[in-house]
Amino acid sequence: LVMSGFTVTNRMHNSINILEMRDSETRDIFYIAFVDNHLVGSYTSGLVESAIDSRNKPKIGLDQSFIETEKLVSGKGLVRVFVNYARVPQFMSIYLGTRNEYIDLFSNSMNFAGLYLNTNKERMEVKGYTLKKDSADGRLLIWNCSWRMIIDSPMYGHGFDAFRAHYMDYQANYLSQYPNNEYAMLADNVISPFNEYLNVALSCGFLGVLILVFGVLFLIVCYYKDYKYEKRVALLSLLGIAVFSMFSYPLKYPFVWIVMYFDVYVILRGSFIWVIPSLVKRILCVVAIIAGMVVFYKLCMRIDAEYKWNAIAYFPTNENVRAYKDLMPILGDDPYFLYNYAVALYGKGCLEESLNVALQCRTYWADYDLELLLGDIYLDKNEHIEAESHYRKASFMCPSRFTPLYKIYSLYRRIGDGKEATAMAQLILEKPIKIQSNTIDFIKAQVSWNYEVGAHLNLFDHA
Repeated sequence: LVMSGFTVTNRMHNSINILEMRDSETRDIFYIAFVDNHLVGSYTSGLVESAIDSRNKPKIGLDQSFIETEKLVSGKGLVRVFVNYARVPQFMSIYLGTRNEYIDLFSNSMNFAGLYLNTNKERMEVKGYTLKKDSADGRLLIWNCSWRMIIDSPMYGHGFDAFRAHYMDYQANYLSQYPNNEYAMLADNVISPFNEYLNVALSCGFLGVLILVFGVLFLIVCYYKDYKYEKRVALLSLLGIAVFSMFSYPLKYPFVWIVMYFDVYVILRGSFIWVIPSLVKRILCVVAIIAGMVVFYKLCMRIDAEYKWNAIAYFPTNENVRAYKDLMPILGDDPYFLYNYAVALYGKGCLEESLNVALQCRTYWADYDLELLLGDIYLDKNEHIEAESHYRKASFMCPSRFTPLYKIYSLYRRIGDGKEATAMAQLILEKPIKIQSNTIDFIKAQVSWNYEVGAHLNLFDHA
């Protein structure tokens, strides 16, 4: 190192020798130390010192997630590397100059990664495992409920957008049957099955899956029938999307569809020779132009309506409620628009109109917030049984949430059912918290105060 231009010094820290290697050109210093049977190195001296200080009082070494990760790669490979995602934001901020919310979100969703290196004369490979915080278990719940949807309509499916329209009902039914299920605290509002093949199966049934399989086989035949390098690139592109589709929802993004259309065109080009009469070509061109103009006109109307909706979404005035009504012919099939419209009507006290719009929205969308809204509307209409039914449905959809239970508790107090109110108060006070928030603190404090005052004055026993 000295002959290479480095200046090497050493110092002691907690009885461990730290070598300091300074690059004479960049003036960077790399710190390295042997701690028991581990080699510790970093460009930050504090990290090396922290590693030395923690050898007798380990924190990561006692972390259950780290222990599980270490077991997965134990005894594998020539070299093993562990990544602590909790340190990723701090590391990236060195290069970005500041914290990044997306990196923070990524870091908060991951635990540890364990990687191991193998090498031989032919290749070098790195394999490993990453533990995500509750994510894998959460997806198992989603896939379980999605499978139940498929079983209920295996041949033809539930129709397009079936997941959005029905999934949360299935999740609520499943968790109501198994309230102590290990996945209950992980359940939340879900917009996708995180698997495009499951989505095809529950939307289009076995016939849809069969069509998909034949489509894939057809593309493979076209690929081998007229092999070219650009077809290989297109096929690999489709393969990447296919793999990604097993764990996420890439088909939600228009760009992915554009890439897929282009890939399919490249694979099909040259595989077949189509002989189309000139008259038919002209007719097809005219039809395509007219269809394109119609689609463009509809798209412009939709974009204009979206802008108008965005302008009134947060201000439920009488004038804006009328604007919602004017936008219904264009956006009346959008569940998010219908939900906002129902909320605006409810805010103005138009209970019947709000209920009608909310129920129309319910045909397109099974959702936690929509169930709460329906419960609030029925409560103001003094239809307490219906209100409780929707609050309970919301609670089963997302069992970790406190708001539905608090609304049921408030309903019982409103109708004077002290026994049920007491039971619900105890349930709220004993319920574990998934993520701390001001809302939960308020609910627990309010219920605790009411419970203590009610018990002192024997208000609950009166009912």
